[in-house]
Amino acid sequence: MSDSNAAARNQTDEADFVSTDNATEFLRLINVLERELRRQAVRRDERNAEKMQLNDLIRDSDALFTRRERDELHSFRVLRNSIVHEPYDNRSQQYPIAVPRDQSVARLRALVNKAAQPPKLADLPKLKTPVVLDADAPVSRFLELVAPPRSFSQAPLRDGDSYELVTTNLVARWLAAEFVSSDGRLVAETPLRALLEHAEKRDRVELVSETMPALEALRALGGDLDARSDPSIPPAALLVMRGREPVGILTQSDIPDLLHWIEG
Repeated sequence: MSDSNAAARNQTDEADFVSTDNATEFLRLINVLERELRRQAVRRDERNAEKMQLNDLIRDSDALFTRRERDELHSFRVLRNSIVHEPYDNRSQQYPIAVPRDQSVARLRALVNKAAQPPKLADLPKLKTPVVLDADAPVSRFLELVAPPRSFSQAPLRDGDSYELVTTNLVARWLAAEFVSSDGRLVAETPLRALLEHAEKRDRVELVSETMPALEALRALGGDLDARSDPSIPPAALLVMRGREPVGILTQSDIPDLLHWIEG
């Protein structure tokens, strides 16, 4: 091997680092994961947290990981058991019964990092900027947003310090009621606040901080049926706030992309 090739192989980027002894690095990461999950279990004041096995710590980590991620961690736990139950010494040319692949080590490292620093809404690369309407704006203003090319299906309404949500379903119910009561005459200048009397439970927006963990936001929208969460009807949208100012919006249609981003 040429000196240049050897130098290239010896160069490592910390973000992409893969140990020359994957089994050793894998076990180190598993130990880091176990310590972190135990620390968080203690912080949640879970009973017998100090004595919990890794299997139980992973099972109870649904605040940090999706079901698919927890399944991955259980697979890594089984691999850990296979390695540690067959002691070896790399210095004496004894090798582990199983050696994790580079991809497995990298994936475990990503999950360990996620446990220590769960991704937040502020980290989302494509958080949609909300178009906030005044509650006294006319219905026609919202309909302009519904029409192509924007094709909105909802928009938050600001009413003083509070926020409501106008949706196409809400407008449809208002139109039906107005059509009947006004003999088919519709008033495009009707203020949006007048439509709110036709709102249903699903026509609501919840305000959340940009520091909210992304997985918590996913579950708030009803995008993780495995979660042990409130079974009530989820909101149609989450309005992401930075202090008192809205900086983003997440809707039901964002669930697939949000889940894909969370699971990396």
